[in-house]
Formats: sequence, C-alpha cells, structure tokens
Amino acid sequence: MKSVKMSAKMFLAIAAVASISLTSCEKEDFNVDVPNIPFPEINFPEVNEQSGSVYVMLTASDTDGKLLNNVEFTAPGQEVSGDMIVITGKDKVTLTVTASKDGYLSETKTFDVTPMLNQLISLPVNFVLSTVEVEDVPVVEGVAQPNDEPATEEIELPAPSAGFVAGNYSAKVQVPTQAPFLNAEQKAALLSAIDKLQAPATRGAAEDLQVAKEMLRAKVASYSTKPETKEQTHEFTLTEDAKSVSIVLTSETASVAITMSTVVNEKTYSVEGSYTIYTKTVISAKADGVEIGHGHGHGHGDDANAGGGTGNDQA
Repeated sequence: MKSVKMSAKMFLAIAAVASISLTSCEKEDFNVDVPNIPFPEINFPEVNEQSGSVYVMLTASDTDGKLLNNVEFTAPGQEVSGDMIVITGKDKVTLTVTASKDGYLSETKTFDVTPMLNQLISLPVNFVLSTVEVEDVPVVEGVAQPNDEPATEEIELPAPSAGFVAGNYSAKVQVPTQAPFLNAEQKAALLSAIDKLQAPATRGAAEDLQVAKEMLRAKVASYSTKPETKEQTHEFTLTEDAKSVSIVLTSETASVAITMSTVVNEKTYSVEGSYTIYTKTVISAKADGVEIGHGHGHGHGDDANAGGGTGNDQA
C-alpha cells in the first residue's frame, strides 16, 4: 500500500488547521503555532476508497490529572510508534494496550477500533496510573555478613596558598552513612527474583501477580545504588612542611540478607535478596614524605563513622 511519511507534529498541525477551516464563519488569517516537540516520524498509510485509517493517540496521567512523560505503551500484535498506533483497513480490530511507568501501577485497556472507508480518524485514549506506595512493601532484615575486603578511598586536599606548612589543619569530607543501598549485582538479583514470581491457579491471580511485581519493583527502585554520605570534619597536625596531603577513608561494609513482601488480595508475594551497609569508617590523613603527628580527628555523623587518628596512628 502506498504511504505518506508524516510526523505526529505535522499531523496535529493539519488537524488544527482543518478545525479552524471548518468552524470559521469569516475570512480571516490564522497563524497556528505548533510547539517544537521532537516526535518521531511515522509512516501514515494513504487513505483510499477501499480502506480507512484510525490513529490511536495514547497518553497517560496520574490520579491528579497531571500528564506523565516517559510512559511505555505496549499492544500485543501491533506496532506502537512512541505514543501512537495506526490501524488501517476496513475491518474492526480489537486492541489491548498497556501503559507502564516505573513507580506506578500499570493499566490495561481493551477496546475496538473500526476504520471508516475513505476516512482519517484520530482516537485519543488516556490511561490513569496510580503511584506505588513503597511503604506497603515491608523489608525484613536477616543476617549481616561482613565483607572481607575493606573499602578504601583517598581524597587529595587542595593546597593552601602558602602550601602545606607545619601546623594544625581541619578538613571536611563526605563519609558514608549506615543507610542501606543496592550495588549493581544485588539490584539485578532482586529484579530477577521478582520476574520469576508465579501466580496461583485461581481467578484473577494473574492480575494480582502483576500488581505485586510492580510494587516490589518500585521498592527496589526506591533504594539508592550508591552509599549515602554525610559531611564530617577531620583535624590533624603536620609536624613538617609537606608537598601534598590526602584524607584516607577506610570503611568496613556488610551484606545484609533481606526479604521484601507485599500483600495483594490477601495473598503474600515475597522475594529474597540482600543490600549493603557501611558498618564503620576510619578517617586518617596522609602526607607526601612527611610524618603526621597525633591528630584528633572526629566525626559528626553516625556513631559507626568515627574519626580515626592520623598518619601511623589510625584508630
């Protein structure tokens, strides 16, 4: 079938002009200002006397009516171009479309589309997505397994205008807190466990399972993939002039076994995995070729993040 290549933006512009032409009673000049929205180009089949076309325009909003961006639309057996499905022919077609977005419960709609001969029809379809309340997904901690290798980070301090001369110094650094986070491996393992969940052979169980999976995925997404940090101050003394000075953070971490659960229609869906916590961080100062005397580094964060001694006198 011969087709005409047209962007969604151009289609909206033509529709706007057509609307003005049909409703105007007087001869006037109109300027239609179409926003510069980067819609993908779509192949629009040319309408002929033997067929018609329906352009299903898909949108999604939250429960407050706010339009949502980055929503994924899927329709089995149909090609979805961004937020549009084009149905061409003369026979009725039944569409099943699902709108999905991270942090929201997906919605599925099934509806019929019937092209009219020699007609081009725009059919808007909106989905209303509810946010997932991650508080409804409790996490139960199990055994904490200390990691063998400590995490070490060295931060070079900017030199004062006079250089690092002998004397007392104070440095502010970002130190990891005890807030749990997921590393890449832990996050992937939890998501894989969620994908493998199965529904019981009861009526409506498949829909309940989908809701449970979305709630569990939202809980996983609520965790940071990097440790949370808090500013702490470390004080140290240079006994001699130094070329450079660095702050060294030596941290102990542990992997904590966890179980995430959610209840949908009185059935519990659970997955097991782990997350990481920082259990202790020692702060020390290191100078290039110069011994550092006793400092009195101290922290202002979690109790587990204690400021250590300096140089050779780490606590």
